Amino acid sequence: EGDAKKAWRVRERFLSAEELQRLSTPAEVLAAWCAKEATYKLCDVEGFRFVGDMECGAIEKGQLRMKLPSMGKDAVVGLYEVEQLCFALSQWRKP
Repeated sequence: EGDAKKAWRVRERFLSAEELQRLSTPAEVLAAWCAKEATYKLCDVEGFRFVGDMECGAIEKGQLRMKLPSMGKDAVVGLYEVEQLCFALSQWRKP
């Protein structure tokens, strides 16, 4: 089973209802999963949740904005695909 199919199967565990409506393909869901994983590691906060503490924006030109309302910050996530693998690099958004 490919990564996109795995992410699609468990998408309710890491996407909010709003994100579920907006992200409609397995590839988009996999990109959101990768983006949330990268942002989780960037934040390095115990108890940080994928649903509630992170909000994925729309994917545009290989990037998305991750809102972090509980921290009062935003991150920018670059998304890259290499040989059917998805990679994400999250960094703090400069004001």
